[in-house]
Amino acid sequence: MIEPALLSADNAAAWLGVSRSSVFRLVREGRLIAVRPFRELRFRQADLEAFVAGLEPANPRAGSVPANAGASDRGPSRAAIGKRSTICDGS
Repeated sequence: MIEPALLSADNAAAWLGVSRSSVFRLVREGRLIAVRPFRELRFRQADLEAFVAGLEPANPRAGSVPANAGASDRGPSRAAIGKRSTICDGS
């Protein structure tokens, strides 16, 4: 049996074990590469494999520190925001 060079969004979602809408969200976020040879998005298996290989474990082993430890993509926490003070000079 010949394997297709490009997978549809449905097949990519099945391969990743996620919903079709999650696949489109990952593309919009720039986290998953897609090509558009015609009107619909298609996915190379190598790109899907690269995406999976780049995922960090949800529960890193005890004692190991993830590469982005301490970094936050969401900005400061609500607690940190509440502690900030602003100085108004009336101008």
